[in-house]
Amino acid sequence: MKLSATVLLLAAIACLTGCSKPAAVRQSDLLPDIYPDYADVTIPYNIAPLHFLVRNNPSATEILLRDGDKSIRIKGRDRFRISIKRWRRLLSEAKGRSISVEVKARFGGEWVSYKPFRWHISEQAADPFITYRLIEPGYEVWNHISLCRRNITNFGERTFADNNLTDRACINCHIPANQDPRLSFFHIRGKNGGTLLNRDGRLSRFELRMPQSDLSPTYGALHPGGRYAVFSANRVVPAFHTTAQTMLEVYDQQSELAIVDFDEASISPLPLDSSASGAAVLPTFPTFSPDGSRIYFCAAEAMPLPDSIRSMRYILCSTGFDAASGTADGRIDTLLDLRPEGLSISFPRISPDGRFLLYCTSAYGTFPIWHRETDLRMLNLQSGEAPDISAANSPYSDTWHSWSSEGRWIAFASKRDDGLYGKVYLCHIDPEGNASKAFVLPQRNPGFYDNTLKSFNLPEFIRAPLPFSAADVERALR
Repeated sequence: MKLSATVLLLAAIACLTGCSKPAAVRQSDLLPDIYPDYADVTIPYNIAPLHFLVRNNPSATEILLRDGDKSIRIKGRDRFRISIKRWRRLLSEAKGRSISVEVKARFGGEWVSYKPFRWHISEQAADPFITYRLIEPGYEVWNHISLCRRNITNFGERTFADNNLTDRACINCHIPANQDPRLSFFHIRGKNGGTLLNRDGRLSRFELRMPQSDLSPTYGALHPGGRYAVFSANRVVPAFHTTAQTMLEVYDQQSELAIVDFDEASISPLPLDSSASGAAVLPTFPTFSPDGSRIYFCAAEAMPLPDSIRSMRYILCSTGFDAASGTADGRIDTLLDLRPEGLSISFPRISPDGRFLLYCTSAYGTFPIWHRETDLRMLNLQSGEAPDISAANSPYSDTWHSWSSEGRWIAFASKRDDGLYGKVYLCHIDPEGNASKAFVLPQRNPGFYDNTLKSFNLPEFIRAPLPFSAADVERALR
């Protein structure tokens, strides 16, 4: 009798267990609601795992990665995570092909199988490191600013400048030269501030001031040779709007270009002949061509401000540069004028092969990060055509971009999630300059971006770790 009772009990448990499992899986023709949105993106084969959440609080998930006749099944509650070892092996074997991602989620007692999406694995690797600034997204005051280096092949992050070690001074404008970690600079404001130059890990501080206006360098770029830099010195003025859509405006009351000779510790104004392009007298955002023979910059006509700020629009210009003498010819060549379209140009950056110029457009002004409508655009410098990079853009601000050293990847800051917090996005550029769908920099915890209170901006690709630390920066300043 005892044996029979035991058999009946086990049979009843088995029946209940079997009955609790859904008899069928409902097929959906929709893509799964995942965050971050990694559906149908092109990724470098050396990127870290694309961990993501399945939204709407499922009680269980099953995610199947298919590469031909090979597959990997990941089970969990509401998130996809995979070991870096398995991920690297998967991407290495799928290089040049696409991986199918199938998501099945259980809500209550029902399983839902969603429309699969794909990860296209590019044969072009991206530079393995990106630097960026972490800062609170508000404009009233900052508390903690740090410059960080992220390894995109895993999730390692290291701080190489920290304003808690520099008297809480503002730290901005970290700009490597041609993705070379041995040559870079950034500005530190306030007491004991200045321009900090990195040459092979040796940090030097420069106090640079324009001789006539006493303005200090604001935006700039290093010459590929490392001796020179070009800066715009700007008198930046903030203004505030009364609508939630456009809270803050920043404009240049005064600006001029200058060439810095770091070997001589000197700064020289770069006079501009505006006769060829009209009264373009407010230059900003200068950068060198990859061969160092030209300086590209944006310029606008001077006008009464701030009342006319909505009428101020910048055009794209260039001028020649002679590295032997360290001088520019000063003649302005107008490359692109979008004022007839009602657009202002900012942040020109040239691809490493010199073929493409990536820039931002906004409705007006010179501070696109606070313009919701800001988009990225591309110019083919050889043909004058505009490749299609609409897949990189979003309804919110997309700004401050950099090229990977092989010229097939860009990194930029986007506020597309909520209009307030900037995040680093990566995007593949094909040989014709067209862009694929952008994707956010992956994190170890797929819920990271839901909880972070920092904004990521000024992303820059570099090929190797920077040869200095936050402690080195503190010593250089003190």
